[in-house]
Amino acid sequence: MKADIARYFSTVLGHPCAFVGLTGVSNINQYVRMLEELKRFGINTIKVAFDMDLHVNENVRKARDRVIQVGCENGFEVIPKRWSSNYKGIDDLLLSFIERRRITDSIFGRL
Repeated sequence: MKADIARYFSTVLGHPCAFVGLTGVSNINQYVRMLEELKRFGINTIKVAFDMDLHVNENVRKARDRVIQVGCENGFEVIPKRWSSNYKGIDDLLLSFIERRRITDSIFGRL
């Protein structure tokens, strides 16, 4: 569900992106299947956006590192993404952008 929300928010912001959510940080099997699908679509770059609690939760950090490793082993360019720990997940970060834009629009109007 988090991936669906992030997709929606990215679209609202005018930068639609596809997101894949893992059901549990250690569930690598579905990720490996997804990599096979991405190869068929000709995709060769993956941006990894784990929740920022990876800085305080070793299990999340290890899972993120494993996702990066497996992606690289399968021939993908894997780019880990980071943001302020004030926003736990990518969905929280994107929502903050939407909220900021609403505030700006209310003050200055839409461009």
